[in-house]
Amino acid sequence: MPGGAFTAVFGKPEGLQAALSEDGVSALTITGEGQFRARLTRVILREIALLAAEEEMPRSAFVVVPDDTIIAALPIDHGPWPLWAGTEMDASQILTLGPGERLHMLTRGFCRWGTIRLAASQLSIYYHAIIGEPIALPPFARWRPPRAALRRLLYLHRAAVHAAEAPRGRLSMLRPRTGWSSR
Repeated sequence: MPGGAFTAVFGKPEGLQAALSEDGVSALTITGEGQFRARLTRVILREIALLAAEEEMPRSAFVVVPDDTIIAALPIDHGPWPLWAGTEMDASQILTLGPGERLHMLTRGFCRWGTIRLAASQLSIYYHAIIGEPIALPPFARWRPPRAALRRLLYLHRAAVHAAEAPRGRLSMLRPRTGWSSR
């Protein structure tokens, strides 16, 4: 995965669908009336892709997670968040979607959502190095990580997105929150 970042605003659902195609999103259908508008920021690091999206219209999309890919759906900002396979997220959860998983993703109007995408084989290597055993992820799972760990993950996701959205040449560092150590 080459590195880079971009932010785009879409006035048509076809543009958003095309931008999300590498994440397995297809058949995006608007289910409400009004002016379509969506904003997407993607940050591609060496082995991980981060995504932050904001949409203003209700819609449905069919998702097929690419082979050897894990997608973690995050509760970014204060929501509201989409429904993944009919499952509502809350602020304390992460949803993981395994390789080849097929599901519908629904939004019910204004919605903010984020993901982390990485190779399943890479996650397996990291997990084994840290835990000492192979990882066994179900195709679709809801997780409640420790609050401090989730806060740190969301902070790092937000910082990367903020850096990508900053005007070129004007990167500003986010100040760490209380309790977060940069060591």
